[in-house]
Formats: sequence, C-alpha cells, structure tokens
Amino acid sequence: MLLILNSYTKNFDLVEAAQSHQKAADALWIIREEYVSLLTDFELLDSSVIRERRDELQKRTAEIYTHSPKTDTKSYKAAQKALKTDEEQTFSDKEIDVMLPNSIRRENRKITN
Repeated sequence: MLLILNSYTKNFDLVEAAQSHQKAADALWIIREEYVSLLTDFELLDSSVIRERRDELQKRTAEIYTHSPKTDTKSYKAAQKALKTDEEQTFSDKEIDVMLPNSIRRENRKITN
C-alpha cells in the first residue's frame, strides 16, 4: 500500500511541476510577443516610450522567473544541447530581419570594412 501511495505522490508531483513549467512558458510567450510588437512599432514610438516598455517587459520577465520552478541539471543540459548543438530556436539573419523595423534591418544597412 505504501508503494502505491508513494508512486501516486511522485506522479502528482510530476504533473504539478509540468503544469508550473507550462504556466511559466505561456507567460513568457506573451512577453516575447510583446517584444516583437514593440519592435514592430519601434519607428512610431519615442525613445523614452520604448525604454519604458522595455523596462516593464524586463520586470515582468524577472517576476515570472522568480515564481517559476527551477530546472534540474539533466533538463538544463538537454536544453543547452538543443540550443548549442542542434541549433533549435535559433534564427538566421534573414529571419531576424523580417521581425525588425526597416530602419534597423541588416539588409538596409551598408556594411563598410
């Protein structure tokens, strides 16, 4: 009976942890989208407004991380491999340019040597 109870408790902890990670990921996705929107509006906004919105996004991001579950070493190493070696969630210069306002796109800048 104790083995069954222990197994149930472990599974409940895993479900709870997964839900906490999902909640954090959802909140961070919204912030990411707000950054993209900020970049889109970049040319229309005063620099003080841009800084104010950026600072607010940074504060909200920090708050999410403060209340998010910590990642274990095994998961951290798997994510590190996915990002470094497998280049998941990375963007080419062209993909980045599409997200940026025209004035700061690489394709519109003259590169001098």
